[in-house]
Amino acid sequence: MKTLTKLTGIALLATTIAGCATTATTTRYSEDNSRAYNLAQAGGLYKARDTALGDEEYSSAMTNITNAFSDAALFNSSAGLGLSGGTSLGLGLAGALFAAPGHMERDSAFAFVPVTEANNRDEANDILHTRFFEAVQQSAADLGFSVDYTDKTIKHDAIANRTGTTLALVNEQRGCYSYESAATVEQLCIVSLLVPPSRNQAKPTPQAVGLDVESFSYPATNHNSSMRYVFKAQESADISSIAVAAKISANMPSWFYIYLSPTENQPPMILERGEPQLFIKTI
Repeated sequence: MKTLTKLTGIALLATTIAGCATTATTTRYSEDNSRAYNLAQAGGLYKARDTALGDEEYSSAMTNITNAFSDAALFNSSAGLGLSGGTSLGLGLAGALFAAPGHMERDSAFAFVPVTEANNRDEANDILHTRFFEAVQQSAADLGFSVDYTDKTIKHDAIANRTGTTLALVNEQRGCYSYESAATVEQLCIVSLLVPPSRNQAKPTPQAVGLDVESFSYPATNHNSSMRYVFKAQESADISSIAVAAKISANMPSWFYIYLSPTENQPPMILERGEPQLFIKTI
């Protein structure tokens, strides 16, 4: 017979992700590259690359993505962007955009907590956890879900001494169960933010972020010192991972970003206040 404690422990295993390479965030900025590229450089996704498109291709890509994001179906089903097969973007264009550059094969997050909001790293950590908790609650309500959590899923210990905030999105009619009602861990729809340990002091904020003050940076490098964003749900659950991420991004401060790795129906992108930034530029 399952127990809540056991399910909680198993669910948290989904947030224990190891990494390998490392790099520091950079202040490099280039107007010749996309905003996604500049944000990626700022956030430690150092192997990001742009796809250069002609005006017509660029317009087609941005129109299709914009239309997909404005479609209410994105936020009311598990279908996602629905750009698979290349039919929406064109086969050649889809092939170029859907590649995962370098170490960017997994979802992640990065942030720059300004010194106007936190006096030290510990305060910045608390702000991240609190803001994420509030953003998930609001996002869940916007999407027709409730939120379930326990003392063991809020600010829990995760791999590499990270501290995680993990919540379950609940709507049993849509295949997402609470910790108590779930028969197996697969029936949980989990969203989590893993905050790494660091004693680094505040530093100048990269230009792309648009802050005129120093900040405590949380990079998205593929390393134990990086921050992680994790979403997990079984395929049969009627919930869109990109809709969840977009809502959370929209409900987080402007200095917080979510990177979504490519899937069969979505290109890699950075979510900035809920808006998709793509790794494409015009030539």
